[in-house]
Amino acid sequence: MKSGFDAVLNRRIVEIFPGEFFVWNDPRTVVSTLLGSCVAVCLYDARGVYGMNHFMLPGDLRDEGFLGNVDGRYGVHAMELLLGGLLGLGATRADLQAKVFGGGRTVGFESGIAQVNVDFAEAFLKMEGIPIRAVDTGGKLARRIYFFPEADIYVRKIPVND
Repeated sequence: MKSGFDAVLNRRIVEIFPGEFFVWNDPRTVVSTLLGSCVAVCLYDARGVYGMNHFMLPGDLRDEGFLGNVDGRYGVHAMELLLGGLLGLGATRADLQAKVFGGGRTVGFESGIAQVNVDFAEAFLKMEGIPIRAVDTGGKLARRIYFFPEADIYVRKIPVND
């Protein structure tokens, strides 16, 4: 994670990387990440609590390697960490809303992991009863996203050459 001040936006910018998440309630903070086949889920509620994660693989609690190992690179843990952080800042689970980004096919082969990541995020949110308000996923695109506290997301799409 890296943080700095953007003079043009007159706001603090926090950049997260794969396996990380960030929660905040400061209206002058913007959070950003760069996505390829990874997925970022942005959650927010009406109380002004916001959060974003960035995960690489969906993960499965039944896999032996996940037992006792909470690793934010895996969606199953990234979502739990994000939810826990939001609730810790005072978010109300019933009021949470989501936006999902990423899952682009940005590597030179079709592994299918990008779509599996998207499918996982959408299934997890449905299971938790969190409505998805926006989705920008798939294609042969990388994405740089900026999550503003007004729950607006700016997406810069970056074409990928094969």
